[in-house]
Amino acid sequence: MKLRYYQQECIDAMLKDAGKYPEQNLLGALPTGTGKSVIIAGVCKAVADRGGRVLVLHRSKELVYQNNERYCQVDPKGLERCGVYSAGIGIRQTGEQVTFAGVQSVYKRAAEFGKIDLVFCDECHQIPFDENSQYQQLIRGVREINPACRFMGLTATPFRTNGVIHGTKRSLFHRMSYVAPLSRMFEDGYLTKPVTLPTKSVDL
Repeated sequence: MKLRYYQQECIDAMLKDAGKYPEQNLLGALPTGTGKSVIIAGVCKAVADRGGRVLVLHRSKELVYQNNERYCQVDPKGLERCGVYSAGIGIRQTGEQVTFAGVQSVYKRAAEFGKIDLVFCDECHQIPFDENSQYQQLIRGVREINPACRFMGLTATPFRTNGVIHGTKRSLFHRMSYVAPLSRMFEDGYLTKPVTLPTKSVDL
């Protein structure tokens, strides 16, 4: 699969920062519709090529299926390396190098996966700050097994109504590695620029 230039830029930036800042968790921000699943696949492939293990987290079984399928398109060894853990799909694999999982299915099962080197969170703005949330329980479980585990995430909205999701004491992510501006995606033709239609005046 041929990657778009900004997808490759994001992969390169996150991998570069991973080496430059070995104790930091990294974030990428790209608009909806720009193909974040390809970026996830590219980073996972790079980690797997180095012998590492990755757990990719999602909120829905549709995203689990979609990102697993995309990984197999990006990595020629994908079918050998990747697996799925999702109660909704009915598959529970734990021994693969790259596992695509629903957080609802695995948040109490970190021990079943053994040592994980990277947890990649899709739609990572959904990670709650609440220590009792499913995400936070899984994060603690993974860190108990491997305190050096790294975390990366992608989102179209790197902020929340109760604060930004990186660079604060309570946020999981320390650094924004890459941003693809919406305006540039419009200019380059990867997203359709919205057109504003004229309206009649309204008597209020």
